[in-house]
Amino acid sequence: MFKRFLFLTLMMLATCICEIAYASGIMISGAMDVETEYMINALQNRQEHRLGVWRFVTGEYQGCPMIISVTSVSQANAAASTALGIEKFQPIAIINQGTAGAHALEIHPFDIVIGTSACDFGAYKTDSKGNSTFRGVKVYDESSGDFIRVVDFQPDSQLLEIARKIAPTYKFGNVVEGKICTSGAWNKQKSRIKYFHKNFDTMCEEMETATVAQICYDYKIPFIGIRVISNNELTNEDFNPDTGEKCQQFALDVAKAYYESRNQ
Repeated sequence: MFKRFLFLTLMMLATCICEIAYASGIMISGAMDVETEYMINALQNRQEHRLGVWRFVTGEYQGCPMIISVTSVSQANAAASTALGIEKFQPIAIINQGTAGAHALEIHPFDIVIGTSACDFGAYKTDSKGNSTFRGVKVYDESSGDFIRVVDFQPDSQLLEIARKIAPTYKFGNVVEGKICTSGAWNKQKSRIKYFHKNFDTMCEEMETATVAQICYDYKIPFIGIRVISNNELTNEDFNPDTGEKCQQFALDVAKAYYESRNQ
């Protein structure tokens, strides 16, 4: 009986120690295997976790504690998994990364987009002539005690500065900055892509970043979105899954540099 009690106590202690260790870690999220498996395989001392139906993998990357969140595709999945991951692991920062479709002629597969803002471009209103206006999404504002609209979510200034410093080390394409747009749509209509780029300065589109940014806003956790261009409908460049690995490496480098800057 005593041995069983001792075993259970040690197991609970080990679990608590593990959770404490990753409370100072950085969570990096991606939706698909091509956006997460490279990071997971790069971790040492990997441990699998399930929160609800979502997968998380904890471990260390070159001595830095990391939590890889496999959100699955879509805004709903990204929101739910991010909130659960924050509650469980209490990360010091979150990076959402992965593949994205280009909104500009001058960017191509393997180019990296550092998100200087993120918005839900499914949340727009059109007038009778077809002109669109972004409406933003509702977030909680402590000062007013009510929900307010936010159109563009800004990245954490320190994470943005570090991403800019890492940019020259990226050798697989260009690194640009711009607005990352999120929605449940996958646009192939060239005129529509050009319209959003011209009128709202959108650089690329995908399905999770702004949603993760919204949850980080509510939890007051430092956030940045980083996306690799996987396809460009304007230039007829099809989806290339190999781009995902390069973005993961870039995100790991940013996360490591941020963690080290916090622990100097």
